[in-house]
Amino acid sequence: MDFRKSVANGKKLLADKKGTSIVSVMVAFSILMLGILMMTTSTTVSLKLINESGAKRKVIESAVEEYYLKGEKGILVSQNFTLVPVNGTGIQLKINNSRGYAKTYTEDNISYEYYYFDKD
Repeated sequence: MDFRKSVANGKKLLADKKGTSIVSVMVAFSILMLGILMMTTSTTVSLKLINESGAKRKVIESAVEEYYLKGEKGILVSQNFTLVPVNGTGIQLKINNSRGYAKTYTEDNISYEYYYFDKD
């Protein structure tokens, strides 16, 4: 008798149309995969930016160290100039009797140009 009840219950389960369809499972799976793809991409980009910033920091530190240790002058780019703010407040900054220099520093295929002012 227990066998007949289990067969009857099995037929009821097969006849029951409630539940998830393959379409809803596919939609849920694709949403899950999209989330995983976004997380993977953001992690990859973050690691790349961290590595690039470390390399740039190394080059900048080397450039500053070279400037202070060797004291080499760069290329003269300006003399007795006036700095004017963009917003037009009328405030002007003057640097008299000074010269602006540009220096290019390259290391590990990364090139930087920095500017500095020097009183002559």
